[in-house]
Amino acid sequence: MRIIVLTVVCCLSAGRSAYAHHLWVVKTGDYYVVARGLFPDRLDPYNPECVKNIKAFGPHGMAIGVHRISNQDQVRFQALDAVALVAVSCDWGHRVNTTKGKKLLPRRQAEHAGFRVISAFFSTQLTKCLFRDGVQTTKPIGMRFELVPLENPFNVTPGADLPLEVIFDRQPLVDIRLFTKEGGESRTDANGIGRITITKKGLQLIMAQHRVPVKGDPEKDYHLFSTFLVFEIK
Repeated sequence: MRIIVLTVVCCLSAGRSAYAHHLWVVKTGDYYVVARGLFPDRLDPYNPECVKNIKAFGPHGMAIGVHRISNQDQVRFQALDAVALVAVSCDWGHRVNTTKGKKLLPRRQAEHAGFRVISAFFSTQLTKCLFRDGVQTTKPIGMRFELVPLENPFNVTPGADLPLEVIFDRQPLVDIRLFTKEGGESRTDANGIGRITITKKGLQLIMAQHRVPVKGDPEKDYHLFSTFLVFEIK
């Protein structure tokens, strides 16, 4: 697979989603690059300290060591064995929704700058990229917010549905919206399972968001979690 999205923050073309960016992994030679921007071609700089965790697994489910390199505005890493799956989590920090749009500021700083704050939140994103089939392809790997395909996604043909379970803190989430990069969507049922129609071959990006209310913190009203699943149908 040439490019795989790890997505951490996302933007659907044509404005079909509230996501602003994607975060994905690009395999370049011996390195994997954690790329944030607009999938698949636009890479934007970011603070490497926001990338909190990188995990890699082999086809047989064994954890693989990674050698992380943090550059000035990007994170890349080397995997010490063949990779089937990579999971990444990022804390992007405080944001506010204002009467003049979203600002990447904590509430107090935004108010001090003269913005009228409608709501304040903290953004965390998680992503799971499937580079090849393995024993964990259709199993949860313990991410806090995770999309788990219930059928092998590599075997899905265009026009067919892929069932997915949405899990947060190891529990299924009910009535959560699932999106695709192309703008398709569905909602999870009472068992936390949704179905996404795969429309074409190539790289697939599926995503979901979940808000957790926060009390007693003047800087945020809620914690916004976003999670992504990426794979390729050849």
